[in-house]
Amino acid sequence: MTSARQRIHITGRESEILGMIARGMSNQQIADVLGISVNTVRSHAANIRLKYRVNTRAELALAFRKAATGLSPRHRFGKP
Repeated sequence: MTSARQRIHITGRESEILGMIARGMSNQQIADVLGISVNTVRSHAANIRLKYRVNTRAELALAFRKAATGLSPRHRFGKP
């Protein structure tokens, strides 16, 4: 289980994309802002979901907000 003390390492680009996902931006919007393809955004988002061990964008956005407040990204989901 991920504890509040364990940090999930994501790249700078993944962090940028994660913030945009948390703000509710679509893959197309993110791609347009960053000047990358939608497939690249999807790939980054999939990698981030794997690292945070979540399945959906909604869970990912919640994990981001919890991480920003210092709570465990897995706190709400109760997954090991």
